[in-house]
Amino acid sequence: MSPVDQGVRTPKKGYADTSRGQVHYRFAAAEDIKGERAPALILMHWVPGTGRMYEHVLPLLARAGFDAYALDMMGFGRSDRRETFWTIGDYADNVCEVLDFLGKSQAFILGGHFSGAVACDLALRHGDRVSKLILDGSPCWDEAGRKQVLKYVTIPRPTLDPEGAYKTFPWDRAVAALQDWDSTFEVTEETLDDVYLMIIDYLEMRFDRPAKAVVDYDMGSRLEHLDLPVLALTSTGEKLYGLHEIVMTRVPKCAEHIFEGKHPVLAPERGSEYVSAISAFLKE
Repeated sequence: MSPVDQGVRTPKKGYADTSRGQVHYRFAAAEDIKGERAPALILMHWVPGTGRMYEHVLPLLARAGFDAYALDMMGFGRSDRRETFWTIGDYADNVCEVLDFLGKSQAFILGGHFSGAVACDLALRHGDRVSKLILDGSPCWDEAGRKQVLKYVTIPRPTLDPEGAYKTFPWDRAVAALQDWDSTFEVTEETLDDVYLMIIDYLEMRFDRPAKAVVDYDMGSRLEHLDLPVLALTSTGEKLYGLHEIVMTRVPKCAEHIFEGKHPVLAPERGSEYVSAISAFLKE
């Protein structure tokens, strides 16, 4: 039985079999669809992170009429561990296999940050499978920028040292990631849960970040080749906001939506705002 056939109205979980292992996903089936098949929307997470970051919007997307799937990209979360190095193209091909498993000949694709590069490459490599594309934060640095990013993301695992930094390594990396996603993030009583959930996501990566894949992928030079409707999302509170204009000037058919302050994906109370922007574009 396919996941959509189960009549799901709240996020459930499943595994897609691919040639390179199993990909874990969360999903919510479309509500109030009568006599027609609901369109599929694939959501791919930021790094470090998992499909967990979309749990609060999956039911809202289902109510908006989409079969919504939030993947744990291969090597993240509960998906199988990948080989040591994958290219962005490897990730894109793997997502295409997930579509095959789900029985989706076409889907709307949303990728954020690292997965924005994957979404871009998926549309270029398998254009017949992508109906519309949403780039939610695009890592389209120039070569110098990508090398700078590599310095930041290539701490693969903690090491023993006299200062004992290895004891707080997961905490430090989790807080750094949250501050990278939201420039206003602070550790408070209210945000402790966010930190510990990020620690879980980070540890599930097994200290294997896909830094080289991002550095090797020149997304900026590929944007002009996207020949389909694209929505560029960003928020004024994230670091990739400064690259948003590059997407807007290079993608031929590009709409935009800019969220003020903290990104709605990081703020469950703003989930409906996020879904409204997505739904309006996909239903045009």
